Formats: sequence, structure tokens, C-alpha cells
Amino acid sequence: MIVHHRAIRAIEPCANRKVTLTLLCTPAEKPVVSHLKVTPFLDWIERQ
Repeated sequence: MIVHHRAIRAIEPCANRKVTLTLLCTPAEKPVVSHLKVTPFLDWIERQ
């Protein structure tokens, strides 16, 4: 899933170092960032 940074309302920790995203819209499934991509994802969010 591709998400625009302005569509992210909240980032919540999940099991096994994963994070889930709360978006402005409500998709059928909650977006999950895998533990391998959490660090690059958070770096990307900080740059925005």
C-alpha cells in the first residue's frame, strides 16, 4: 500500500517491532509496516 505522508493520523507500535498506521480515511485493512522497514519508514516521516 502506498500512503501519502499527510494521510497518516497516527503511528502505533505493534507486536514484533512492527507499527500500524491510522489514516485519515478508513481502509478495509489497517496498514502495517514490517519490522524490517520501520527504521527507514520513520526516517522518511521525519524528513517530511
